[in-house]
Amino acid sequence: MDEYTIIMEKRYKYYITKREKCICGFFVLLFIAGTVWMILRNEYSLLLFLIGPLGTCLFYPFSYRLTDDNLVDVRHFLGSTVKSFSVNQIIRITQRSKNEVVLVYNRDGLRGDRILRLSEVDMMDFLDELLQRNPTVEFSKK
Repeated sequence: MDEYTIIMEKRYKYYITKREKCICGFFVLLFIAGTVWMILRNEYSLLLFLIGPLGTCLFYPFSYRLTDDNLVDVRHFLGSTVKSFSVNQIIRITQRSKNEVVLVYNRDGLRGDRILRLSEVDMMDFLDELLQRNPTVEFSKK
């Protein structure tokens, strides 16, 4: 592959529900209020209690992408920290709702699953692309 080859990888943005937005907003306000309170009282050791919610935000998925190598890659704020799995390893797809599916895959003899939440349009595109790349996948709706 030379430097002029264009790689077409489709990214699918993670769907965030209203409840998740409210919880995230609450943690942001809690983090700001706690930081200001600790600075005013000169108690910096309590800042360790606020690192946990901040750490969960760093590993919250931003997007999913199907690479040209037939891999499903989960992207986080810090990059791709979760090991990608192949489209050919996917055994079953169960659609829970119009925005959420569960991908069940078998990697190295071990069963794993991944919950994907996408917008309705992205979900239809993602499932079409996935079923086109691996037509042997069992697809079911709950």
